[in-house]
Amino acid sequence: MVTRIACVRGAAKSVVAVLIGTMLAALLLITAMVLGSAFAADKQQQDAKDPDARVDQIVNVRASSALEMYYFRPGIVRIPVGGMVRFKHTVGDHTVISVPTMMPKGAEKIKLAHRSTADVTFKLPGIYGFICAIHGRFGMAMIVTVGEEWPNLEEVRAGIPGGHGGDRLRALLAKLEKGG
Repeated sequence: MVTRIACVRGAAKSVVAVLIGTMLAALLLITAMVLGSAFAADKQQQDAKDPDARVDQIVNVRASSALEMYYFRPGIVRIPVGGMVRFKHTVGDHTVISVPTMMPKGAEKIKLAHRSTADVTFKLPGIYGFICAIHGRFGMAMIVTVGEEWPNLEEVRAGIPGGHGGDRLRALLAKLEKGG
């Protein structure tokens, strides 16, 4: 009888050890996912300040939520008047669409889809907002500033759309206005 009780206790200790090991492994995995998505979020906030800039459309499969999975990198692009932006990976479901209420008067609307690369030259100064038509609902949005002065700043503030794409645009605009 004593031997059976000792065996049961030993088995119980083994089960507890396995459970603790599994929980630690899960905790490590969750920590890695959080750090990975934080790293991705940090990358999406980088700015480009080139006369000609490149924007990638990113799908972070390690993201812990859809709101962190889809984004443009960088999230803010600054170029001079007449500068060009090269949009990469507008294939499959990814698109680059102008937010009509977030662009200078007289600027041409942009709608890019089904291209591996598309170059867009910006001739008018101001702030331009863009979303992905499919993934904008997950916050896939970005801003391009053209020139040093933004004559449409008030219109852009008032024209931020709703939803997660609008939330991302609002955060990017706040960062931009703080000099970031």
